[in-house]
Amino acid sequence: MNSRVVIPSNGSERSLAAVAPGHALAIQLGVSCELLSVVASQSEAAARESDLSAALQRAGHENIPIRVEVSEHPATLLLGYNSDEALLCMTTHARGPLRELVLGSVAADVVRRAHRPVVLAGPRLSVHWVPPIRTLLVCMDNSEQAAMALDCAVELARSLGAELQLVHVFARVGLGEAGTGAEGADWLTGADLGVKQTAQGALPAAVDQRSVDWEQEHTSEWHYLKDHAERIRQQRGVATDWMILEHPHPATGVAQLADSIPGALIVTGTHDVSLLERFGMGSFAMSVLRSAGVPVAVVSS
Repeated sequence: MNSRVVIPSNGSERSLAAVAPGHALAIQLGVSCELLSVVASQSEAAARESDLSAALQRAGHENIPIRVEVSEHPATLLLGYNSDEALLCMTTHARGPLRELVLGSVAADVVRRAHRPVVLAGPRLSVHWVPPIRTLLVCMDNSEQAAMALDCAVELARSLGAELQLVHVFARVGLGEAGTGAEGADWLTGADLGVKQTAQGALPAAVDQRSVDWEQEHTSEWHYLKDHAERIRQQRGVATDWMILEHPHPATGVAQLADSIPGALIVTGTHDVSLLERFGMGSFAMSVLRSAGVPVAVVSS
């Protein structure tokens, strides 16, 4: 349960990009929200509060209360709010591991140590993203991280009154050559199979054969998503569909898919590993954050 939404800001224009999704989340959840800024000394507090008040007024969010706290460890302070059932909504530059080692990242530190989801606005959060949040796009890969992300997504969807879209992504090189678009994206949803099974009369042969081919090629993933969707609908009462997605670059494919869904929010899990372990290995969650034009809720294991 979320008691409130807290939007951290260091006073920069970039950090204020989280205000719109954070405020939207608070409205849908029916809870309060506040802008939180952390300064190193009390002498900075008054100026920071004044700057933030002016920035919120320019953005039309002057009714959001501002809290300025003094701490030399902003990530630890924010984690205290996270443990107190506050939903954090903050920006991130989504730096790669090497830059993170050199420059540091409060958002990355918070996500790694948080016990609850953290909603992040990446560098490509689109000005065209408009609330309310209608669909939570949940990245699924049959892992412990995906299972934890799904549990959090179900509860968040119930609180928001949103639907779930479970998606499993395959990297498929050469899709563009098959005529699936300049970026090479292609997908088939559970609804496509449902239509094939229940519609009166036959679907066009090409569509029918495509769903048959995909079901045969991705049998285990097909049933994995279908079983989870049916369980959530029946046991949790949340409208849930599912999707197989193929794209040469999976994280980009998820981001593009989310951009095409009005009011989308991506939910993905991530490993709780050190920066040195992550270096050279890549991170799906980090790649999604760098590409997404919608907010991303990250659940760390």
